[in-house]
Amino acid sequence: MRKVLVFALLLFVFGCTRKAVVREDVYKPPVSKEEAPQPTPQPVPKTPHDILRENIPQMSSSFLGAKYKFGANPDDDPSYTDCSHLICAVIRKSLAGSDYEFKPYYFSTDKIYESTYKIEQDDVKPGDIIFFKDVKRQLSHLGVVNKITHDNITFIHASSQAGVIERSTNSESWYYYWHYRFDSFRRWKDEVFARKKYSMNSE
Repeated sequence: MRKVLVFALLLFVFGCTRKAVVREDVYKPPVSKEEAPQPTPQPVPKTPHDILRENIPQMSSSFLGAKYKFGANPDDDPSYTDCSHLICAVIRKSLAGSDYEFKPYYFSTDKIYESTYKIEQDDVKPGDIIFFKDVKRQLSHLGVVNKITHDNITFIHASSQAGVIERSTNSESWYYYWHYRFDSFRRWKDEVFARKKYSMNSE
């Protein structure tokens, strides 16, 4: 009888014990979501200064060799020009084919000075203007920067004796002459440029 009670008690104890349920983690692959197409980055529009920096090195070379003649416009005869007409012609032609134009068409030396602002030498880029003064410290001459090589700045100008030539800040003529006449490097104000107006019917 005692054995029967013990056996019954064991059945009761093990019968009431809850079995531990082992739950296996079932791998569920991540749900793939179609990514929204990324917008194509739009190119940053070029400014007139960007266009000048790209085109002036080549465009300016086409004027080399022209003879100096006061008041001569190279658009009328590419064989002759003076310093201010040269600068304006280089700027106009360097913007040709772009969305911009040089509004004034022509400026005198004094007007070019007023339409530019002073910059430091280490910020000079093609298209910037270099001004010179005479012995009376008055503006007398100018050129346009067309190349930058390390610390060497090259510019073209219309010399009254040699015509349109290149000079650089590392040349002998710079140290012996132009350096003492140098006034400033200057950059065009944005107001001298305008977007071209295209006809709706032109293609």
